[in-house]
This record gives sequence, C-alpha cells and structure tokens, in this order.
Amino acid sequence: MGAGVSHALVAVSASALCFACALGTPEDDKDNSEEGGEVSIEDLDDIDIGPASGTADGKPENDLVGAAENDVLAIVACLEESNWLVGNAGAIVAQKDAHPAHVTLGKLSKEWGVRCAAVEEVVNNSEKGDGNAITAVASHLEHTDWSVRSAAVTALSQVSESGDGRTIDAVAARLEHEDINVRATATQALGCVAARGDGRTIDAVSSRLDHADWNIRRTAVQAFSQVADKNSEHAIVAVLRRLEHPDWRTREAAVQALPEVAQRGDICAVDAVCTCLEDRNIMVRNKAVKVLGKLTDKGDSHAIGNVAKRLEHADASVRRVASRALPEVAEKGDVAAFGAVATRMRHERAEVRASAVEALLQVSHPGNRRALSAVTTCLEDPNGCVRRAATTVLEQLRPASDAK
Repeated sequence: MGAGVSHALVAVSASALCFACALGTPEDDKDNSEEGGEVSIEDLDDIDIGPASGTADGKPENDLVGAAENDVLAIVACLEESNWLVGNAGAIVAQKDAHPAHVTLGKLSKEWGVRCAAVEEVVNNSEKGDGNAITAVASHLEHTDWSVRSAAVTALSQVSESGDGRTIDAVAARLEHEDINVRATATQALGCVAARGDGRTIDAVSSRLDHADWNIRRTAVQAFSQVADKNSEHAIVAVLRRLEHPDWRTREAAVQALPEVAQRGDICAVDAVCTCLEDRNIMVRNKAVKVLGKLTDKGDSHAIGNVAKRLEHADASVRRVASRALPEVAEKGDVAAFGAVATRMRHERAEVRASAVEALLQVSHPGNRRALSAVTTCLEDPNGCVRRAATTVLEQLRPASDAK
C-alpha cells in the first residue's frame, strides 16, 4: 500500500469517526456507552480482531484499498460507499501488522461526514486538471444521494481549472439526465466550474434549447442564470439565433430564455419577442405574451407601439394575441396605449378596426369618457363586425352603476 493512500485513508477515517460520534442519536449514545464509550482513530489498536465477513479468505468485500488503482480513485469511491469504513478500518489496522478488523457502523445510515472528508482528500491528492479525478468526481453528479452530488460539485470546482473544457462538457452532459435532481445539480455545478460569461459554457447550455425533451429545454433556460450575466452579448446572440429554428419547441424555449440573458428594456430583445407574437405556432405566440411583461416596464412607448402594430396583422389570431399582450406593456389608462389603439379604430380595413375596438377594453378603465366616446362612434361603422364588437365592448366599458 502506498504512503499516499495510507495517509489519505487514515485522515478520512479519522474525520468519519469524528462525524459518527458527533451525529449519534440518543440510542447511538446508549450503544456507545454500553460498548465502552466513543471510538477514535487511536482506538483502532483496541478493536477486537476476528475473521472479516464477506469472503472465504477473510478479506472484506468492500475493501477499497485492494480495488483502487491510485489514491484519487480510492478516495472518490468513498463518496459513494456508505459503509466503506468497514473495509478500510481493517486495512488501517493491517498496517500495524494486525489482521483485518471487523467494524460495524450500521447505526450510521448515511455517512455524509465521510463523504465531506473524502472531498477534502480528493482535492489534497489531485493536481488541478487531473483528468482521472475530473471524470471520477463528475460521475458522482448522478448519485441518488443529494449530499454526494453536492460533495461532487465542491470537489469539481477544486480539481479542475476554471473553464476547463473537459469539465464543462462532463457537467453539461448531465443537463440531459432523466433525473430532475441530477439536472439541477449540473446546473449548479456549471456556475462553479467556469467563469460567468464563458463562451464554451454558454454554447453548451444554449445547445440544449434544441433538445426534444421539454424538461431538458427548461433546464437549459434555468441554467442561463448560472452561466451568463444579464446583457451577455454571447448569450443573447445564442438565444436569438434559435428564434428562427424550424422546431417550434426550440423557438418557444428561446423566447422563455430571453429574460434570463437580456436586461429589462433591451430594445433588441423586446423587438424579437414582439416578432414572435406573429409566430406560426400558437404556443410560441402565447409564450411571447407572457415574456413581454418580464422584458419591459409598463408604459414603455417602444414596446406599446410594437405590440399595437400587430393589431394590423392579416391573421386574426395574431391580432387577438396582440390585444392580449397590451396589458403586459401598458397599464389601463395609459395615454400612449390608448392613442395607439384608437388610431387603428379608424383603419381602412374593417378587421383591424374591429380588433382595435376589442383591444381598447384592455387599456381603458370602465367609465372612461374618451373610451366610451370612441366606441360609441363605432356603433355607426358600415361594417357589421365592427358594430357588433363596439356593442359588446360598450357594455363592458359602462360603469356598473349605469348597467341595467
């Protein structure tokens, strides 16, 4: 056994035993007192020596020392094996020319203290950028125990150089894992292994917006907050490029991601989302309506004009979406929004006038005299659709006290 692994195992074992004593339940304390008190690393000399369970030759089955090829892999394995100390306590005793010891730690259901100590030893026994250590630790991002995943995140950030391509790729691959907890851990880890704004990391995240699985796309959207600052040009360009993707699911994910990478009021982002109000897919249009409120302050004249312009669209469904989007960019009673809608109530095309009448309801308070007057005028419109829209809206705009 090499000196490195011996020292590592002794150090980790000592930490584990200390945690075991600190975390014992009242029942555990009772057991300890009956067995003669707490156990420390020095007490290993006093452990009763007997045949170890597991194999015919008396060697413990989970003896990591025999299985490990080097210090790092032996220690990394400790992150996963909750009872690894059973084998290694015997190995430590064996160093003192004794036989392997049979140590039972069943009363500790989860040795998270051992795992934390193991992380420290991984760092102490690895050089930054060690490919074996990175691969081994990254695999534990998929562990079912959250404490192991968390320990792996900590270790990764310390055994790899910031921005290391192998580490980024290994972590980003877990963004596609079937387990939501693993995906969440990978998202957290990305923020630890690369500087914010790192181009490779942003590309790795944005590429997942193209994924067929909705859960993976949603994870990618959430990951942007970890890897890019608001107003990151690289991130914005990566997202905007996907607004023209042939798959509507990617376009929808890109719309949802824009508020994560663009600052509120960003004209380029606002214009892009307003364009999505015209998307051929209703799901993308609906997402654009919701996102507008996250990208603009209400009363923003640029956003109001951009939305109101869609009231002139040839597609009736787009005009309806534009009407629904108005409350996202303007409060009721907003002068600019009222003017933008009222202007379209005099449009040459009847369908635009009808849509504008309906949209007026979105930007006007009940009883508003200007709104009542504008709608009343439309009762005389030569087009029946406009007159019917005006009649319906007028009923909703009248104050409750006037309703009969």
